[in-house]
Amino acid sequence: MDAGGGTGLRLFIAVDVPEQHKASVQAAVAPLKAVLPGARWTDQAAWHVTLRFFGEVADERLAVLKEAVERALEGERPVESRLTDVGAFPSMAKARVLWAGIDDPDFSLARMAERIGTESGFGEDRPLHPHLTLARMKVPVAIGPAVDRFRPYVLETGSFVVDRVTLFQSFTERSGPRYEALQEWELSTG
Repeated sequence: MDAGGGTGLRLFIAVDVPEQHKASVQAAVAPLKAVLPGARWTDQAAWHVTLRFFGEVADERLAVLKEAVERALEGERPVESRLTDVGAFPSMAKARVLWAGIDDPDFSLARMAERIGTESGFGEDRPLHPHLTLARMKVPVAIGPAVDRFRPYVLETGSFVVDRVTLFQSFTERSGPRYEALQEWELSTG
């Protein structure tokens, strides 16, 4: 699916993590804020697990994109998951992004992302690494030692069920990104 020309909607599809789990992550990473002063910390309210980023999509293509997502999610079941660990992209030695990892049992989330990409025409070569983006660094930073100091205490949050997928529109504002849900699909239980 071509994004089309002109202005459009900046879209992505994601799954959510329950608020109590997000709060546990926020508490767990609080000690890192003092040792990573150059980090731009993301707002907990905006945390989500992106399955597929679509970028700019022309307004007139929105209905077609929604139909493609609907087809891709047919037969997909809820997924039991949990937060796993804290890591960084591209590496702990040269971190640009600090993240909290999400367990993807049986690669269910990766399969959903791939099917959404195939049906929508927005495929990617790189595999899905489900995560919550916690912070971004302006320049690459070695954060391994800082994370290792507090690692035994992180992400003891238990499991949760991913039972819906949401299409979001992203807005760039002075205070940071804002996301608006456009449509939600419940994963079938039967």
